[in-house]
Amino acid sequence: MEGWSNLLIFILIFAALLFISAIYALVWAAKKGQLKDFEESAKSIFTDEEPEGEILDEFPGQKEKSSKKDSSYY
Repeated sequence: MEGWSNLLIFILIFAALLFISAIYALVWAAKKGQLKDFEESAKSIFTDEEPEGEILDEFPGQKEKSSKKDSSYY
């Protein structure tokens, strides 16, 4: 029975450290401004070559879609 209690203590300590690390990461991100203006940050990855809303990516071995009307990606 003592083996189980040691294992339980180890699991609880690990879970507590994981929780504290997550809280620390959230506080760090808030202080560095990472959580400001999600909409603009999300749009910043698009360029003129890949405008927002148009899917231009291809996967190897997959045939290219001939029409833009096909919205099977969504």
